[in-house]
Amino acid sequence: KSAVNGKNKEYVVQFAVNLGKLLKSSQVLLKRAAGDLDSLKVDQLQNKSQLSRVQDELAVKKSAHLDAVKNTVEEKLSSWSAVVKKNSSSNKISQKEMKKAVKICHKRK
Repeated sequence: KSAVNGKNKEYVVQFAVNLGKLLKSSQVLLKRAAGDLDSLKVDQLQNKSQLSRVQDELAVKKSAHLDAVKNTVEEKLSSWSAVVKKNSSSNKISQKEMKKAVKICHKRK
C-alpha cells in the first residue's frame, strides 16, 4: 500500500509542477496578448483620426470643385444670354409676322 501511496504522491507532485508551468506560460501569453490588444487599439484610433482628416479634405476639395463648376456654368450662361439678347434685339419679329407664322403652322397640320 505504501508503494501505491508513494506513486500517487509522485503523480500528484508531478501534476502540480506541470500545472504550475502551464499557468506561468499562460500568464506570459496573456500579458503578450494584452500588449498586442493595446497596440491594436492605438492603431485603430490613429486610423480613425486619419480617416476623419481624409474625409474632411475630400469634402473641402469636392466643395471647391463644385464651386468651380458652378462659376463656369454661370459664366457660360451669362455669355450665351448676352449673345441671345444681342441676336434677338436685332431680329425682332413683329406681331403681324408672328400671326402669319402661326397660321402657316396651323395650315400644315
